[in-house]
Order: sequence, then structure tokens, then C-alpha cells
Amino acid sequence: MKDDTVLVAGLIGVISTVVAEIATQIFKLMGVTKNSLFELSSMVITLNRPTIVMGLFVSASVGGFLSILLYFAFEKFGSQHLVMKCIGISIIMWVVLEMVFTFSIEARFIKERPISAYYGHLVGAIIFGIAEGILFKRNLFTEYTHTIDK
Repeated sequence: MKDDTVLVAGLIGVISTVVAEIATQIFKLMGVTKNSLFELSSMVITLNRPTIVMGLFVSASVGGFLSILLYFAFEKFGSQHLVMKCIGISIIMWVVLEMVFTFSIEARFIKERPISAYYGHLVGAIIFGIAEGILFKRNLFTEYTHTIDK
């Protein structure tokens, strides 16, 4: 399985985006946000026509690529505190992606979102980081301790 670690890292990113999508769908049902993560992501391509399927491809691509980059960074610099590191990077990426979305699409092609929508997507980003960190720890950075019998 060592040969497939990059593929597994990318798959962890894809799975984490699905977990975040579930959270943002719940927020959408509760009325916190108008669009889920996938719907919002799809508008990078479709501009003002949100679609879950297109959003899956956009989010999975970004999440998978980010996870592969993080895997290499953790290999090089250490994998301590994986969940906290993944949450931090996820929040930074949320800020960057929100800025891109806000400056390129929002108010130009769609109506401005309420502030609660930003909080809903921030929580989705945190959930992405938690899921990613747990999956990294469980599948790629498990530390085995060997004891020597005396």
C-alpha cells in the first residue's frame, strides 16, 4: 500500500469534501445558508446556476489536490497534531476560496449571501479539516510502537 499513498491522500481529500457537503446540506435545510458547499463550488464554473454534480467535481478536485500537498508537507515536516493542522489549513483555504468567489462571482452574477452563509461554510471547512485529519491519522500516518521483549 506504500506505493498508493499519494492516491490515498487524494481520496482522503475527496471523502472529506463529501463529509463537509453533508454538513452544509444540513445547514441549508436549517436555513443557515442558501447553497451547500457543492452548489457554491459549482458556480465557479456555471456562474449563477448551482448544481451539486458539477460542485462535486470542483470540490473533489480542490480537496484532493490540497490533501496531496498536505501529505507531502506532513511527510517532510512531521505529522504531529494532524487534526489541528488540517483544520488550520482548511480555514486558510476557506478564506482564500471565499475571497476568490466573492470578488469574481458574488454580487456580479448572484445576489449577495447573508452573513450566516459564511458561517455555515466556515463550519463546513472546519468539518472538512477534522475529517481529513482523522483520515490522515488513521490511514497514512499511523505510528506503530514496537516493544522489545527482555
